[in-house]
Amino acid sequence: MTYIATVDHEGQIKLPQEILEHLGVSANVQVELEATEGAVKVSRRLAGEATMSLENRLKRAKDAIEKYGGPVREQFLAEGWKSVDEYIDDMRGR
Repeated sequence: MTYIATVDHEGQIKLPQEILEHLGVSANVQVELEATEGAVKVSRRLAGEATMSLENRLKRAKDAIEKYGGPVREQFLAEGWKSVDEYIDDMRGR
């Protein structure tokens, strides 16, 4: 399924109804945009990471390991989080 959309003066595009139906999304539902080399992938996003692609979850985990490598708990506490769980809940929007 391939469609062409035009970027408007505000930098927005309108997704065709067929794509919205294919993704199972409607108005005011968040979608995840993932930029790759020369393309943007649009995915349905529900609450939490469970709906995130495995590739994107692995990338986020790798980024977190690079940022918080070593004794993670101490680094989270140093940045003001009460716990790793609190950080994860905040990242998931809970």
